Amino acid sequence: MFKNKEQIPFWLITIGAIILLVLPRLLQDGMFPDGVLYAAVSHNLAEHKGTFWFPYFDNIMFPFFYQKPPLVFGLQSIFFKYLGSSIYVERIYSFLTSCISGLLIIILWRRVNLAIDTAKKISWLPLFLWIIVPICCWSYSNNMVENTMGVFTLLAVILMYEGSRDETWNFFYLIGGGFFVIIGYLCNGRAALFPVAIPALYWIIIRPKYSPFKMTWLTLIAMAIPYLLYNVMVFNNHIQHSLYAYQHERLLNTIEDEGVAHNKFYTLLQLFFVELIVPIVLCAAIIIGSKTTLAYWKEKANTVQWKSALLFFCIGISSSLIAVSSRDQRVFFLVPSFPYYAIAFGIMAAPGLLKLIDTFFTTSYFRIFRIAAIVILLGGLIFSFSMFRKTGRDKEMLNDVYVIGKMIPPDTVVRVYQPTWQEWQLHNYFVRHFNISLASDTSSEYRYFINEKSLHMSPPAAYNKLVQSGELYDLYKKGN
Repeated sequence: MFKNKEQIPFWLITIGAIILLVLPRLLQDGMFPDGVLYAAVSHNLAEHKGTFWFPYFDNIMFPFFYQKPPLVFGLQSIFFKYLGSSIYVERIYSFLTSCISGLLIIILWRRVNLAIDTAKKISWLPLFLWIIVPICCWSYSNNMVENTMGVFTLLAVILMYEGSRDETWNFFYLIGGGFFVIIGYLCNGRAALFPVAIPALYWIIIRPKYSPFKMTWLTLIAMAIPYLLYNVMVFNNHIQHSLYAYQHERLLNTIEDEGVAHNKFYTLLQLFFVELIVPIVLCAAIIIGSKTTLAYWKEKANTVQWKSALLFFCIGISSSLIAVSSRDQRVFFLVPSFPYYAIAFGIMAAPGLLKLIDTFFTTSYFRIFRIAAIVILLGGLIFSFSMFRKTGRDKEMLNDVYVIGKMIPPDTVVRVYQPTWQEWQLHNYFVRHFNISLASDTSSEYRYFINEKSLHMSPPAAYNKLVQSGELYDLYKKGN
């Protein structure tokens, strides 16, 4: 019988892994362009630029930012409203989504039908398998919208799972699950719809005692709730116009693109042969090292174990397939699916891991292991906070943005040449930190001009170079 205190070192290592893999990049300045963009839109919303359904990015490119549904910006703007404009506000928000997701993974793990009850005590296992996925910890270090959507889809999956395993005609779980599906949709679109398939997957794989008729009703309810809630929302013309812009200006154009097949295939290959390779190898090593053979899985008493693993693997697959259905293929679209792969692999590895841990507790090495766990946790914290106020990426660009931004009044439109205008990250940083928009047209109304040194182009006539000179860019001002 395991004692909870014996699991403490494993928890310390798991928490240490989360800290080491997520915090160092969060505490540094510089971020992936999408994360800066979402922070800029959220910050503008907190400053009453734009509205919830019509968020604002800048004066030139996106006076109405319709590239994503608006809920993430609305939630993050609350943090900006109460915590100020520091770069660490979006980082706190992003780290908080990782913490909430981790807590929900633990809750889901403890609700799963496991043949071995003690397996529920090693709920650190799926958490560890989840955070060691490279793109997963990267996403939480870069303020991606998938982080927030993943919170709501986890809530939806928990409730859909509970509703599917309940043998009474209790539909409240499914209603709640459907509610969180539509909340997830308002974060990142149709990628959040996969939980509606859980009642059908549960019946096909687990084979509960209730009839196909009940399964059909459960599935219909799971699908109907988000559909009804969506239609209630779009009765409001304001909301309808906002979501229509996202669906037709952004979403439909990506679906109709013909370059999808190769990208989908490549993304799925990357899923299994790059992102999930470490959890797969680790679980295989546990099974082989503990001599957990196929005979274990053939035992009737343990059937529920592998069926549960198959169920969560299929939930992960359904999430991944929806995520890769758009033209713009990015591996971080898969981030909301990783909790279910982690749970599936954890279920498969749990019997063998319990055997290994049981033996490990009796050895003298366990004391060394406990000390190592503390060292890993403290080392992770020390290393992470040593990154505070350092710059992780775009160091030269950020240097120029901070210097130039202080010399230009907020809410100013600045002229640049076309190649410079195409540098998306430059837009993001200027908007995020100074609400400065960049324009590439030749209008004479722009008072300031930023010239990129690498272009080796002279500034337009009538612009005079200011005293300060940047590392990548020079600032010019019209007149004296």
